[in-house]
Parts: sequence; structure tokens; C-alpha cells
Amino acid sequence: MGLVLILMIFVSIVTLGIIERRISRRRFEVSRQRLQQLQKDSADDVEEPIQLSRNSS
Repeated sequence: MGLVLILMIFVSIVTLGIIERRISRRRFEVSRQRLQQLQKDSADDVEEPIQLSRNSS
């Protein structure tokens, strides 16, 4: 009986590890796509240079 419980714990730990790995992979891919989209959007936006007044020191 003890061996069955140890086996069940081991199988559940491995199963949860696999599930967490899949979830984290999906989150990573979504984050990567968002970052690429932000980089693409920021590359399209051209920043105007800041013009300082003549009186500034």
C-alpha cells in the first residue's frame, strides 16, 4: 500500500510539472509576441528631437 502511495505522489508531481511547463511555454510565447509587437510599434513612431531654448544653461 505504501508503494502505491509513493508511486501516486511521484506520478502526480511529474504530471503537474508537465502541465506547468506547457502553461509557462504558452505565457512565454504570448509575452514574446507582445514584445515584438511593441518593438514594431515603437520603431514606427518617430520621436521628435527636443529643442532647448537659447536661454537654458
